[in-house]
Amino acid sequence: MKRKAFTLCVWALAVVLVAGPGCGRGAKGPGGVRLYPVGGTLTQGGKPLEGAIVRFVSADGKHFAVGTTDASGKYSLTTSKSGDGAPAAEYQVAVDKFPGTPEAASKAASDDRLPTPKSLLPPKYSNPKMSGFSASVKEGGANQFAFDVR
Repeated sequence: MKRKAFTLCVWALAVVLVAGPGCGRGAKGPGGVRLYPVGGTLTQGGKPLEGAIVRFVSADGKHFAVGTTDASGKYSLTTSKSGDGAPAAEYQVAVDKFPGTPEAASKAASDDRLPTPKSLLPPKYSNPKMSGFSASVKEGGANQFAFDVR
């Protein structure tokens, strides 16, 4: 089960890294659902956390969006195309940071001969139901969310 969740996370990260740029405003995701730009900042102890994966999972389990933080801890979410955002919904949020590059983590997830990388953050942050992080993406809202990992 953990490997499946990790593989899903890495697959979503691959979408973020490989997909072409999207306009974000008025974008539509899978099934024609309207997407809204979503972003924010991730810190650890108040300092920017670079190279972390931020995953938004809707409370009803129907929507999933992911982003990767830059050197200043900023992220923008992707559902289908890079930076296109997420549907309006209530979300639980998970955060992971893996050793090495995102490409190395992706390779490890897709090759059963390689060990599954372990997140460098405390385990509770890998589980959206246990992280303590949540967000409410709204139509026309600022949709900027800051999280601090301790």
